[in-house]
Amino acid sequence: MRLLRLGAVAGLLLGSTGCGDGGRVSEADYLEAVDEFTDCLADHDVQVINHGWDPVNRLSVSFSYAAENGEPSQQGLACEEKHLTPVSMAYADQATAVMAEDLRAYVRVCLAGRQVAVPAKVTGLAGFVAAAGEEAASSCVSAGLATLYPDSPAVLGSR
Repeated sequence: MRLLRLGAVAGLLLGSTGCGDGGRVSEADYLEAVDEFTDCLADHDVQVINHGWDPVNRLSVSFSYAAENGEPSQQGLACEEKHLTPVSMAYADQATAVMAEDLRAYVRVCLAGRQVAVPAKVTGLAGFVAAAGEEAASSCVSAGLATLYPDSPAVLGSR
């Protein structure tokens, strides 16, 4: 069986979330949607691997689930649309992007080796890019991902 790696971020109409308070989506709301999504896959015998929070920004949970001919299974897409799509983008838009602590430490050491000082208050990718420039920050984050999260589908984004 071939697995397809997917991030948990999909399209959204904010007013249709039905979650949280006044359209706000809390971490608990998001994690409930993640559970409903993975339960739906299991109910339809679709193998899923939950890779946990994206270490680059902690704005989404990453998954791998069964693929059909290199494409996401139709049942997987149906489960994602029904259970995850309505809340995932809202959560990502409302939450604060914070890099995983171990990756943050790795990136700080990497950038220090390049003679780049990063303010202690920097906790996210955008702050590292602002302090070191996109090329240096991306290089250090990519190296950290390869070292600390070799099996994770995490990718660099703009947050």
